[in-house]
Amino acid sequence: MKGFRGKVYITNYAKNRLSERRLNITTNRNKEVNVYKKMLEMIKRSRLIKYLKKEDGRTHEYREYAEGIFVCHREFSKDIFKPDLVTI
Repeated sequence: MKGFRGKVYITNYAKNRLSERRLNITTNRNKEVNVYKKMLEMIKRSRLIKYLKKEDGRTHEYREYAEGIFVCHREFSKDIFKPDLVTI
C-alpha cells in the first residue's frame, strides 16, 4: 500500500492494542506515543496476506507486520477528487 493516498481512521481498540504491544514505538521528547504515525508506517510496510471483496465494493485486507496481523477495511471512492478511506 505504498502508493495509498487518502484518510486513515484508527479505532480506539487498535490504538490501545498497539500501545500494549509497543511495536518499535518511538516517543517524542514528552514521552508521548504517536500512534497515528506508527500505524501509517505499519500500513506502508505491511505485507498483504489475504483480501475479501464485498458485493458493495468494500474490501477487507488482512495484513502482517512485525509478527502481528491486523485488518484494514478499505473503501475506494468513486470520485477522483475524493480520498479513499481506510479503517483499522
